[in-house]
Amino acid sequence: MISEQQVRCFLVLKQAKSWITNAELAERAKVSGRCARFCSKFFVDQEIIERVYVYPKGYLLKFHKDASIGNSNLLCKLERLAGVLGLA
Repeated sequence: MISEQQVRCFLVLKQAKSWITNAELAERAKVSGRCARFCSKFFVDQEIIERVYVYPKGYLLKFHKDASIGNSNLLCKLERLAGVLGLA
């Protein structure tokens, strides 16, 4: 099951031109910080985004250039849901 918050976080990460923090993700996707951290961890586990740790900022996130290799089924679902929810 995929939530609207996950779709919003996915779209923000996909459209980001550079690395962003979880705080920036939360702000841009209009979700809580906890939700942004959960979504980013989920997307890292699914190999959709890249994550690096930079002290003192914390984790920086970026859409993986080869995301389709990681989990193409999930990517298709997220894209379809974005259209259904009118977010794309």
